[in-house]
Amino acid sequence: MKTFSCDKDFIEKVSQRVYEKMVEHEIIGADEVAEMLGCSVETVYRKLDEIPHTKFGRSLRFFKGDIYKMLRR
Repeated sequence: MKTFSCDKDFIEKVSQRVYEKMVEHEIIGADEVAEMLGCSVETVYRKLDEIPHTKFGRSLRFFKGDIYKMLRR
């Protein structure tokens, strides 16, 4: 039986990539978006034309990864 060995740095890089993919698809609400942007929930709703979002029925939801991408611009 073969044993698989890899260094600690490799494991950490892979773990970070997996975590980033999980966060990228995490769905959050307007309150968490407001916290990330440092503004009020009302401001989030006023600026919807500038903030990437999705409607689920009557609810607005945001993908955390999209908000991070928007902040990097």
